Amino acid sequence: MRYILYAAVAMVAGAIAIGFWLQSIGVTPSEKLMAGTSAPLVLWPLVMPIFGALVAIAIAILNYKTIRQYWDADHIEKPDIRPAIAILFGPTLALLMQAYVGLDYFDLTTKTRMLTVVVILQLLFFIAMGNYAGALRPGSPGGFRTPWTVKSDKVWAKTHRFIGRGLFVASIAGFGALIFFAPKTVMYVHIGAIVSIKIAAFIFSYSFWREEKQRHAVQE
Repeated sequence: MRYILYAAVAMVAGAIAIGFWLQSIGVTPSEKLMAGTSAPLVLWPLVMPIFGALVAIAIAILNYKTIRQYWDADHIEKPDIRPAIAILFGPTLALLMQAYVGLDYFDLTTKTRMLTVVVILQLLFFIAMGNYAGALRPGSPGGFRTPWTVKSDKVWAKTHRFIGRGLFVASIAGFGALIFFAPKTVMYVHIGAIVSIKIAAFIFSYSFWREEKQRHAVQE
């Protein structure tokens, strides 16, 4: 697991280096790109790397016990692949955005193309998250914790299989949607689908718990 954190640090450092290199040759981000931040223009190379680092740190804190337990492991076990992917998401996005600043400045790409790349990254991220959702250990901080999933390992497993399949199908459908719709539309619809899957999972986790409770009552 330590190699994942090393990779995240290296990516954030790389994004910072790219940003200051671009700044040294006179590249500045567009006003629209900086509109969402109050940082001075001179500090723009740090904006996205700091964001990526904060995302990685937040996810690492949530998975502190797992990281500590498997810090010296030479390989990542299947239940730990999902948090590892999540840790790398922010730094990866930071690298992409720094590269976009340079490409946009020299008119080597367009906003639509870059947004398409971001959406593809988003879809791939949730395909991976969905694929490994069912492998999360019961009670894992990075899992879908409801009053019912934390009470039963079976309910936890069923709920996470449901979430995993939902995320996988919604993300695969997103790739198909990119052929016919604008990337911004696909991004928002995909986010809406993820929220809907989580709401449905909350309801189904209660339903799974009720079924298990009734089964135990019949057996007794």
